[in-house]
Amino acid sequence: MRALIYNVFNNACAEGLRKFYLRAKEHPFMVGWFFVLLLAGEWMIIQVISLSALLKLNTIVSFSYRDVLIFGFFLFTGIAYSTALNHFVKERKLVWYFSQPVELWKVFAGTWLLTFWLIEGVIAIGLSTMVGMVLLLQAPVSIPFDFGWKLVLVGALGSFAGFAGGIFVFLKPMRRKIGYLYLFSMVYPGVWYALEHPLLFVPVFGYVCLLLYLAYRAGLEGWNNGIVLERVPKKTQIRIPVCLKGQGIKKLAHAEWLYIVRNSEHVSIPLVVVFAFFGQMLALRVLPAETLTGATGKYTYAAVAGTALFVASALLSVISALSVVGKDGRAYWVLKTVPLSGEKIMLAKTYWVLLTCLVALPLVLLALPLYMFRKIPLILFVVASGISSAFISTAAGTWGAARYPDFSAWHRGSTDIITTYNVLILALLLNVVFLGIPLQIYFHDKVLGILAAIFSADMGALAYLVACRVGGREYEKIEK
Repeated sequence: MRALIYNVFNNACAEGLRKFYLRAKEHPFMVGWFFVLLLAGEWMIIQVISLSALLKLNTIVSFSYRDVLIFGFFLFTGIAYSTALNHFVKERKLVWYFSQPVELWKVFAGTWLLTFWLIEGVIAIGLSTMVGMVLLLQAPVSIPFDFGWKLVLVGALGSFAGFAGGIFVFLKPMRRKIGYLYLFSMVYPGVWYALEHPLLFVPVFGYVCLLLYLAYRAGLEGWNNGIVLERVPKKTQIRIPVCLKGQGIKKLAHAEWLYIVRNSEHVSIPLVVVFAFFGQMLALRVLPAETLTGATGKYTYAAVAGTALFVASALLSVISALSVVGKDGRAYWVLKTVPLSGEKIMLAKTYWVLLTCLVALPLVLLALPLYMFRKIPLILFVVASGISSAFISTAAGTWGAARYPDFSAWHRGSTDIITTYNVLILALLLNVVFLGIPLQIYFHDKVLGILAAIFSADMGALAYLVACRVGGREYEKIEK
Protein backbone atom coordinates (compact mmCIF):
# COMPACT_ATOMS: atom_id res chain seq x y z
CA MET A 1 0.00 0.00 0.00
CA ARG A 2 2.69 2.47 1.03
CA ALA A 3 4.98 1.44 -1.82
CA LEU A 4 2.76 2.99 -4.50
CA ILE A 5 2.26 6.23 -2.54
CA TYR A 6 6.01 6.69 -2.14
CA ASN A 7 6.55 5.59 -5.74
CA VAL A 8 4.35 8.43 -7.05
CA PHE A 9 6.05 10.83 -4.65
CA ASN A 10 9.58 9.70 -5.54
CA ASN A 11 8.94 9.83 -9.29
CA ALA A 12 7.70 13.41 -9.06
CA CYS A 13 10.68 14.42 -6.88
CA ALA A 14 13.15 12.69 -9.22
CA GLU A 15 11.68 14.46 -12.23
CA GLY A 16 11.92 17.84 -10.51
CA LEU A 17 15.54 17.25 -9.41
CA ARG A 18 16.51 16.05 -12.88
CA LYS A 19 14.95 19.14 -14.40
CA PHE A 20 16.82 21.38 -11.95
CA TYR A 21 20.11 19.58 -12.69
CA LEU A 22 19.69 20.00 -16.45
CA ARG A 23 18.82 23.67 -16.04
CA ALA A 24 21.82 24.24 -13.76
CA LYS A 25 24.10 22.42 -16.19
CA GLU A 26 22.82 24.40 -19.16
CA HIS A 27 22.69 27.83 -17.47
CA PRO A 28 24.89 27.76 -14.31
CA PHE A 29 25.18 31.55 -14.08
CA MET A 30 21.41 32.00 -14.14
CA VAL A 31 20.90 29.44 -11.37
CA GLY A 32 23.60 31.07 -9.26
CA TRP A 33 22.14 34.51 -9.83
CA PHE A 34 18.76 33.19 -8.70
CA PHE A 35 20.15 32.24 -5.29
CA VAL A 36 22.02 35.53 -5.05
CA LEU A 37 18.76 37.39 -5.61
CA LEU A 38 17.00 35.29 -2.97
CA LEU A 39 19.65 36.03 -0.35
CA ALA A 40 19.70 39.70 -1.35
CA GLY A 41 15.91 39.80 -0.95
CA GLU A 42 16.13 38.36 2.55
CA TRP A 43 18.90 40.85 3.40
CA MET A 44 16.69 43.72 2.21
CA ILE A 45 13.76 42.47 4.31
CA ILE A 46 15.98 42.31 7.40
CA GLN A 47 17.29 45.83 6.75
CA VAL A 48 13.78 47.23 6.27
CA ILE A 49 12.58 45.62 9.52
CA SER A 50 15.65 46.92 11.36
CA LEU A 51 15.15 50.43 10.00
CA SER A 52 11.45 50.34 10.89
CA ALA A 53 12.29 49.35 14.46
CA LEU A 54 14.95 52.06 14.68
CA LEU A 55 12.67 54.83 13.38
CA LYS A 56 9.61 53.42 15.17
CA LEU A 57 7.60 53.31 11.94
CA ASN A 58 5.32 50.66 13.43
CA THR A 59 3.53 53.50 15.21
CA ILE A 60 2.58 54.94 11.80
CA VAL A 61 1.94 51.79 9.75
CA SER A 62 0.44 48.91 11.71
CA PHE A 63 2.10 45.65 10.61
CA SER A 64 2.21 42.42 12.61
CA TYR A 65 3.35 38.81 12.30
CA ARG A 66 -0.28 37.89 11.75
CA ASP A 67 -0.25 39.85 8.49
CA VAL A 68 2.86 37.96 7.40
CA LEU A 69 1.23 34.63 8.22
CA ILE A 70 -1.98 35.36 6.32
CA PHE A 71 0.09 36.49 3.33
CA GLY A 72 2.07 33.26 3.65
CA PHE A 73 -1.16 31.25 3.65
CA PHE A 74 -2.19 32.89 0.37
CA LEU A 75 1.25 32.06 -1.05
CA PHE A 76 1.20 28.44 0.13
CA THR A 77 -2.33 27.96 -1.20
CA GLY A 78 -1.15 29.23 -4.58
CA ILE A 79 1.82 26.82 -4.58
CA ALA A 80 -0.46 23.90 -3.73
CA TYR A 81 -2.96 24.96 -6.40
CA SER A 82 -0.21 25.11 -9.02
CA THR A 83 1.17 21.74 -7.95
CA ALA A 84 -2.29 20.17 -8.19
CA LEU A 85 -2.58 21.42 -11.76
CA ASN A 86 0.94 20.43 -12.82
CA HIS A 87 1.17 17.01 -11.17
CA PHE A 88 -2.42 15.80 -11.01
CA VAL A 89 -5.14 17.56 -13.01
CA LYS A 90 -2.99 18.26 -16.09
CA GLU A 91 -0.55 15.35 -15.70
CA ARG A 92 -1.06 13.00 -18.62
CA LYS A 93 1.47 10.51 -17.25
CA LEU A 94 -1.00 9.53 -14.53
CA VAL A 95 -2.87 7.51 -17.13
CA TRP A 96 -0.19 4.88 -16.57
CA TYR A 97 -1.27 4.54 -12.93
CA PHE A 98 -4.99 4.72 -13.70
CA SER A 99 -4.67 1.92 -16.26
CA GLN A 100 -3.25 -0.37 -13.56
CA PRO A 101 -5.32 -2.23 -10.92
CA VAL A 102 -4.50 0.32 -8.20
CA GLU A 103 -6.66 2.47 -6.00
CA LEU A 104 -7.10 6.14 -6.80
CA TRP A 105 -6.43 7.33 -3.27
CA LYS A 106 -2.87 6.04 -3.38
CA VAL A 107 -2.05 8.10 -6.47
CA PHE A 108 -3.89 11.05 -4.95
CA ALA A 109 -2.01 10.72 -1.64
CA GLY A 110 1.38 10.46 -3.36
CA THR A 111 0.76 13.63 -5.35
CA TRP A 112 -0.49 15.53 -2.30
CA LEU A 113 2.56 14.35 -0.33
CA LEU A 114 4.73 16.07 -2.94
CA THR A 115 2.79 19.30 -2.38
CA PHE A 116 3.08 19.07 1.39
CA TRP A 117 6.84 18.51 1.47
CA LEU A 118 7.43 21.16 -1.19
CA ILE A 119 5.73 23.81 0.94
CA GLU A 120 7.34 22.67 4.18
CA GLY A 121 10.71 22.59 2.45
CA VAL A 122 10.27 26.18 1.30
CA ILE A 123 9.40 27.16 4.89
CA ALA A 124 12.41 25.31 6.32
CA ILE A 125 14.87 26.87 3.87
CA GLY A 126 13.36 30.35 4.24
CA LEU A 127 13.31 30.30 8.04
CA SER A 128 16.79 28.78 8.41
CA THR A 129 18.44 31.26 6.03
CA MET A 130 16.57 34.17 7.62
CA VAL A 131 17.65 33.19 11.13
CA GLY A 132 21.21 32.66 9.92
CA MET A 133 21.36 36.11 8.33
CA VAL A 134 19.86 37.75 11.43
CA LEU A 135 22.56 36.15 13.58
CA LEU A 136 25.29 36.99 11.08
CA LEU A 137 24.25 40.63 10.72
CA GLN A 138 23.34 40.95 14.41
CA ALA A 139 20.18 42.73 13.31
CA PRO A 140 17.60 43.88 15.89
CA VAL A 141 15.00 41.46 14.52
CA SER A 142 13.24 38.88 16.67
CA ILE A 143 11.59 35.77 15.23
CA PRO A 144 9.42 34.36 18.03
CA PHE A 145 8.79 30.63 18.39
CA ASP A 146 5.05 31.34 18.16
CA PHE A 147 5.58 32.66 14.64
CA GLY A 148 7.60 29.59 13.64
CA TRP A 149 5.09 26.88 14.57
CA LYS A 150 2.19 28.90 13.18
CA LEU A 151 4.04 29.27 9.88
CA VAL A 152 4.58 25.50 9.67
CA LEU A 153 0.92 24.87 10.46
CA VAL A 154 -0.26 27.50 7.96
CA GLY A 155 1.90 25.80 5.32
CA ALA A 156 0.22 22.45 6.04
CA LEU A 157 -3.24 24.03 5.84
CA GLY A 158 -2.27 25.68 2.56
CA SER A 159 -1.21 22.34 1.10
CA PHE A 160 -4.62 20.83 1.96
CA ALA A 161 -6.75 23.74 0.77
CA GLY A 162 -4.78 24.68 -2.36
CA PHE A 163 -4.58 21.09 -3.62
CA ALA A 164 -8.34 20.69 -3.19
CA GLY A 165 -9.00 24.02 -4.93
CA GLY A 166 -6.93 22.95 -7.95
CA ILE A 167 -9.28 19.98 -8.45
CA PHE A 168 -12.50 21.87 -7.72
CA VAL A 169 -11.80 24.31 -10.57
CA PHE A 170 -12.15 21.52 -13.15
CA LEU A 171 -15.45 20.09 -11.96
CA LYS A 172 -18.65 20.25 -13.98
CA PRO A 173 -21.37 21.51 -14.20
CA MET A 174 -20.85 25.14 -13.26
CA ARG A 175 -23.21 25.15 -10.27
CA ARG A 176 -21.34 22.22 -8.74
CA LYS A 177 -18.01 23.96 -9.30
CA ILE A 178 -19.31 27.15 -7.67
CA GLY A 179 -20.55 25.19 -4.67
CA TYR A 180 -17.20 23.49 -4.09
CA LEU A 181 -15.27 26.73 -4.60
CA TYR A 182 -17.53 28.43 -2.06
CA LEU A 183 -16.58 25.76 0.47
CA PHE A 184 -12.94 26.33 -0.47
CA SER A 185 -13.21 30.11 0.06
CA MET A 186 -14.39 29.63 3.66
CA VAL A 187 -10.89 28.46 4.61
CA TYR A 188 -9.47 31.99 4.45
CA PRO A 189 -11.63 33.60 7.16
CA GLY A 190 -11.15 30.47 9.25
CA VAL A 191 -7.35 30.78 9.12
CA TRP A 192 -7.60 34.54 9.79
CA TYR A 193 -9.49 33.99 13.04
CA ALA A 194 -7.40 30.95 13.99
CA LEU A 195 -4.25 33.09 13.89
CA GLU A 196 -5.85 35.28 16.55
CA HIS A 197 -7.28 32.37 18.60
CA PRO A 198 -5.03 29.28 18.17
CA LEU A 199 -7.67 26.86 19.49
CA LEU A 200 -9.62 27.47 16.28
CA PHE A 201 -6.87 25.66 14.36
CA VAL A 202 -8.48 22.37 15.41
CA PRO A 203 -11.81 22.90 13.56
CA VAL A 204 -10.00 24.60 10.68
CA PHE A 205 -7.74 21.57 10.29
CA GLY A 206 -10.78 19.29 10.30
CA TYR A 207 -12.42 21.47 7.66
CA VAL A 208 -9.44 21.37 5.26
CA CYS A 209 -9.27 17.59 5.74
CA LEU A 210 -12.91 17.48 4.64
CA LEU A 211 -12.05 19.58 1.58
CA LEU A 212 -9.21 17.22 0.71
CA TYR A 213 -11.57 14.24 1.05
CA LEU A 214 -14.09 15.91 -1.28
CA ALA A 215 -11.28 16.58 -3.72
CA TYR A 216 -10.28 12.92 -3.58
CA ARG A 217 -13.86 11.86 -4.32
CA ALA A 218 -13.93 14.17 -7.34
CA GLY A 219 -10.27 13.67 -8.29
CA LEU A 220 -10.75 11.33 -11.22
CA GLU A 221 -13.49 13.54 -12.67
CA GLY A 222 -11.26 16.61 -12.34
CA TRP A 223 -8.36 14.82 -14.01
CA ASN A 224 -10.61 13.60 -16.81
CA ASN A 225 -11.97 17.11 -17.42
CA GLY A 226 -8.47 18.57 -17.37
CA ILE A 227 -6.96 16.01 -19.75
CA VAL A 228 -9.67 14.60 -22.01
CA LEU A 229 -12.27 17.30 -22.37
CA GLU A 230 -11.36 20.30 -24.47
CA ARG A 231 -13.36 23.41 -25.03
CA VAL A 232 -14.05 23.94 -28.73
CA PRO A 233 -14.29 27.67 -29.48
CA LYS A 234 -17.09 29.03 -31.60
CA LYS A 235 -16.25 30.82 -34.81
CA THR A 236 -17.25 34.13 -33.29
CA GLN A 237 -14.70 33.65 -30.51
CA ILE A 238 -11.73 33.57 -32.87
CA ARG A 239 -12.79 36.23 -35.37
CA ILE A 240 -10.86 39.01 -33.72
CA PRO A 241 -9.01 41.63 -35.82
CA VAL A 242 -5.32 40.87 -36.19
CA CYS A 243 -3.29 43.99 -36.99
CA LEU A 244 -0.42 42.07 -38.54
CA LYS A 245 0.83 41.99 -42.10
CA GLY A 246 1.08 38.70 -43.96
CA GLN A 247 -1.29 35.76 -44.23
CA GLY A 248 1.05 33.32 -42.50
CA ILE A 249 1.63 35.47 -39.45
CA LYS A 250 -2.13 36.13 -39.17
CA LYS A 251 -2.91 32.42 -39.22
CA LEU A 252 -0.29 31.75 -36.56
CA ALA A 253 -1.74 34.53 -34.39
CA HIS A 254 -5.23 33.03 -34.82
CA ALA A 255 -3.85 29.62 -33.80
CA GLU A 256 -2.43 31.18 -30.64
CA TRP A 257 -5.80 32.72 -29.80
CA LEU A 258 -7.46 29.35 -30.44
CA TYR A 259 -5.09 27.77 -27.90
CA ILE A 260 -5.83 30.51 -25.36
CA VAL A 261 -9.60 30.05 -25.65
CA ARG A 262 -9.45 26.26 -25.58
CA ASN A 263 -7.52 26.37 -22.32
CA SER A 264 -9.73 29.16 -20.90
CA GLU A 265 -6.67 31.34 -20.29
CA HIS A 266 -8.59 34.46 -21.31
CA VAL A 267 -10.89 34.01 -18.30
CA SER A 268 -8.11 35.01 -15.88
CA ILE A 269 -7.52 38.39 -17.55
CA PRO A 270 -10.59 40.24 -16.19
CA LEU A 271 -10.15 38.53 -12.81
CA VAL A 272 -6.60 39.86 -12.45
CA VAL A 273 -7.72 43.35 -13.50
CA VAL A 274 -10.60 43.37 -11.01
CA PHE A 275 -8.47 42.14 -8.09
CA ALA A 276 -5.63 44.57 -8.86
CA PHE A 277 -8.09 47.46 -9.29
CA PHE A 278 -10.02 46.94 -6.08
CA GLY A 279 -6.86 45.88 -4.24
CA GLN A 280 -5.56 49.42 -4.72
CA MET A 281 -8.86 50.85 -3.51
CA LEU A 282 -8.75 48.68 -0.39
CA ALA A 283 -5.10 49.49 0.34
CA LEU A 284 -5.71 53.23 0.06
CA ARG A 285 -8.75 52.94 2.32
CA VAL A 286 -6.99 51.08 5.13
CA LEU A 287 -3.71 53.01 5.09
CA PRO A 288 -3.45 55.62 7.86
CA ALA A 289 -4.09 59.20 6.79
CA GLU A 290 -0.57 60.19 7.91
CA THR A 291 0.99 58.08 5.13
CA LEU A 292 -1.18 59.67 2.40
CA THR A 293 -0.42 63.30 3.23
CA GLY A 294 2.66 65.44 3.54
CA ALA A 295 5.90 65.14 1.60
CA THR A 296 5.78 61.33 1.38
CA GLY A 297 2.09 61.06 0.48
CA LYS A 298 2.66 61.15 -3.27
CA TYR A 299 5.18 58.32 -3.00
CA THR A 300 2.69 56.21 -1.02
CA TYR A 301 0.13 56.57 -3.79
CA ALA A 302 2.79 55.72 -6.36
CA ALA A 303 3.93 52.66 -4.35
CA VAL A 304 0.39 51.26 -4.07
CA ALA A 305 -0.33 51.76 -7.77
CA GLY A 306 3.10 50.45 -8.78
CA THR A 307 2.68 47.28 -6.72
CA ALA A 308 -0.70 46.54 -8.29
CA LEU A 309 0.70 47.28 -11.75
CA PHE A 310 3.68 44.97 -11.32
CA VAL A 311 1.55 42.10 -10.00
CA ALA A 312 -0.86 42.45 -12.94
CA SER A 313 1.95 42.75 -15.50
CA ALA A 314 3.77 39.75 -14.00
CA LEU A 315 0.68 37.54 -14.28
CA LEU A 316 -0.72 38.79 -17.59
CA SER A 317 2.43 39.74 -19.46
CA VAL A 318 5.70 38.25 -18.24
CA ILE A 319 4.54 34.78 -17.18
CA SER A 320 2.17 34.47 -20.15
CA ALA A 321 4.90 35.48 -22.62
CA LEU A 322 7.42 33.08 -21.06
CA SER A 323 5.28 30.09 -22.02
CA VAL A 324 4.71 30.91 -25.71
CA VAL A 325 7.60 28.73 -26.91
CA GLY A 326 7.60 25.88 -24.39
CA LYS A 327 3.87 25.20 -24.68
CA ASP A 328 4.36 23.89 -28.23
CA GLY A 329 6.01 20.80 -26.74
CA ARG A 330 6.28 17.97 -29.22
CA ALA A 331 4.60 20.09 -31.92
CA TYR A 332 7.55 22.50 -31.93
CA TRP A 333 8.97 20.96 -35.10
CA VAL A 334 5.82 21.98 -37.00
CA LEU A 335 6.63 25.67 -36.59
CA LYS A 336 10.19 25.03 -37.76
CA THR A 337 8.73 24.10 -41.16
CA VAL A 338 6.58 27.24 -41.42
CA PRO A 339 7.89 29.74 -44.05
CA LEU A 340 8.23 32.51 -41.46
CA SER A 341 11.28 34.05 -39.85
CA GLY A 342 11.90 33.61 -36.15
CA GLU A 343 11.12 37.29 -35.56
CA LYS A 344 7.67 36.99 -37.14
CA ILE A 345 6.95 33.79 -35.23
CA MET A 346 7.76 35.47 -31.92
CA LEU A 347 5.70 38.50 -32.92
CA ALA A 348 2.68 36.32 -33.73
CA LYS A 349 3.03 34.16 -30.61
CA THR A 350 3.20 37.18 -28.26
CA TYR A 351 0.65 39.29 -30.13
CA TRP A 352 -2.32 38.40 -27.92
CA VAL A 353 -0.27 38.77 -24.74
CA LEU A 354 0.66 42.30 -25.76
CA LEU A 355 -2.82 43.22 -26.99
CA THR A 356 -4.57 42.14 -23.79
CA CYS A 357 -1.98 43.91 -21.62
CA LEU A 358 -2.35 47.14 -23.60
CA VAL A 359 -5.98 47.15 -22.48
CA ALA A 360 -5.69 45.56 -19.02
CA LEU A 361 -2.73 47.43 -17.46
CA PRO A 362 -4.04 50.98 -18.09
CA LEU A 363 -7.36 49.86 -16.58
CA VAL A 364 -5.51 48.71 -13.45
CA LEU A 365 -3.87 52.13 -13.02
CA LEU A 366 -7.16 53.99 -13.49
CA ALA A 367 -8.01 53.09 -9.88
CA LEU A 368 -5.67 55.85 -8.66
CA PRO A 369 -7.27 58.85 -10.42
CA LEU A 370 -10.75 57.51 -9.65
CA TYR A 371 -9.91 57.23 -5.96
CA MET A 372 -8.29 60.65 -5.82
CA PHE A 373 -11.02 62.29 -7.94
CA ARG A 374 -8.32 63.74 -10.19
CA LYS A 375 -9.02 64.83 -13.73
CA ILE A 376 -7.48 64.60 -17.18
CA PRO A 377 -3.71 65.07 -16.46
CA LEU A 378 -3.41 62.12 -14.07
CA ILE A 379 -5.63 59.93 -16.27
CA LEU A 380 -3.43 60.63 -19.31
CA PHE A 381 -0.30 59.92 -17.30
CA VAL A 382 -1.47 56.57 -15.89
CA VAL A 383 -2.78 55.41 -19.28
CA ALA A 384 0.57 56.17 -20.93
CA SER A 385 2.38 54.49 -18.03
CA GLY A 386 0.20 51.37 -18.35
CA ILE A 387 0.93 51.15 -22.07
CA SER A 388 4.65 51.55 -21.39
CA SER A 389 4.56 48.78 -18.78
CA ALA A 390 2.72 46.47 -21.20
CA PHE A 391 5.42 46.88 -23.85
CA ILE A 392 8.33 46.54 -21.41
CA SER A 393 6.96 43.52 -19.53
CA THR A 394 6.04 41.69 -22.73
CA ALA A 395 9.49 42.43 -24.14
CA ALA A 396 11.16 40.84 -21.10
CA GLY A 397 8.92 37.77 -21.33
CA THR A 398 9.44 37.45 -25.09
CA TRP A 399 13.21 37.47 -24.76
CA GLY A 400 13.11 34.98 -21.86
CA ALA A 401 10.80 32.61 -23.74
CA ALA A 402 13.15 32.33 -26.71
CA ARG A 403 16.40 32.43 -24.75
CA TYR A 404 15.44 29.87 -22.08
CA PRO A 405 12.65 27.68 -23.54
CA ASP A 406 11.37 24.80 -21.45
CA PHE A 407 9.89 21.88 -23.39
CA SER A 408 9.68 19.53 -20.41
CA ALA A 409 6.38 18.17 -19.11
CA TRP A 410 5.31 21.31 -17.29
CA HIS A 411 2.00 23.13 -17.11
CA ARG A 412 1.30 24.65 -20.55
CA GLY A 413 4.93 25.38 -21.28
CA SER A 414 5.63 27.46 -18.18
CA THR A 415 9.34 27.91 -17.50
CA ASP A 416 10.96 26.72 -14.29
CA ILE A 417 10.91 28.87 -11.18
CA ILE A 418 14.54 29.99 -11.61
CA THR A 419 14.02 31.40 -15.10
CA THR A 420 10.66 32.89 -14.17
CA TYR A 421 12.06 34.64 -11.09
CA ASN A 422 15.04 36.10 -12.95
CA VAL A 423 12.93 37.40 -15.82
CA LEU A 424 10.43 38.89 -13.35
CA ILE A 425 13.29 40.76 -11.64
CA LEU A 426 14.46 41.98 -15.06
CA ALA A 427 10.94 43.19 -15.86
CA LEU A 428 10.75 44.91 -12.47
CA LEU A 429 13.99 46.80 -13.05
CA LEU A 430 12.92 47.86 -16.55
CA ASN A 431 9.57 49.07 -15.23
CA VAL A 432 11.29 51.08 -12.50
CA VAL A 433 13.47 52.81 -15.09
CA PHE A 434 10.81 53.35 -17.76
CA LEU A 435 8.11 54.49 -15.30
CA GLY A 436 10.15 55.99 -12.48
CA ILE A 437 11.78 58.75 -14.54
CA PRO A 438 8.49 60.06 -16.03
CA LEU A 439 6.94 59.87 -12.55
CA GLN A 440 9.62 62.14 -11.07
CA ILE A 441 9.12 64.57 -13.95
CA TYR A 442 5.35 64.50 -13.42
CA PHE A 443 5.78 65.48 -9.77
CA HIS A 444 7.47 68.71 -10.91
CA ASP A 445 5.59 69.44 -14.13
CA LYS A 446 2.44 67.60 -15.23
CA VAL A 447 2.70 68.38 -18.96
CA LEU A 448 6.34 67.35 -19.20
CA GLY A 449 5.54 64.25 -17.13
CA ILE A 450 2.80 63.19 -19.55
CA LEU A 451 5.10 63.77 -22.52
CA ALA A 452 7.84 61.77 -20.78
CA ALA A 453 5.39 58.90 -20.17
CA ILE A 454 4.39 58.93 -23.87
CA PHE A 455 8.07 58.91 -24.87
CA SER A 456 8.63 56.02 -22.44
CA ALA A 457 5.78 54.10 -24.10
CA ASP A 458 7.43 54.68 -27.50
CA MET A 459 10.74 53.37 -26.19
CA GLY A 460 8.86 50.41 -24.69
CA ALA A 461 7.37 49.60 -28.10
CA LEU A 462 10.86 49.78 -29.59
CA ALA A 463 12.15 47.46 -26.85
CA TYR A 464 9.36 44.98 -27.67
CA LEU A 465 10.29 44.95 -31.37
CA VAL A 466 13.96 44.50 -30.50
CA ALA A 467 13.03 41.64 -28.13
CA CYS A 468 11.08 39.96 -30.96
CA ARG A 469 14.04 40.32 -33.28
CA VAL A 470 16.61 39.06 -30.78
CA GLY A 471 14.20 36.37 -29.57
CA GLY A 472 13.60 35.33 -33.16
CA ARG A 473 17.31 34.70 -33.64
CA GLU A 474 17.41 32.61 -30.50
CA TYR A 475 14.28 30.77 -31.65
CA GLU A 476 15.93 29.79 -34.91
CA LYS A 477 18.92 28.37 -33.00
CA ILE A 478 16.77 26.03 -30.88
CA GLU A 479 17.39 22.38 -31.63
CA LYS A 480 14.97 20.05 -29.85
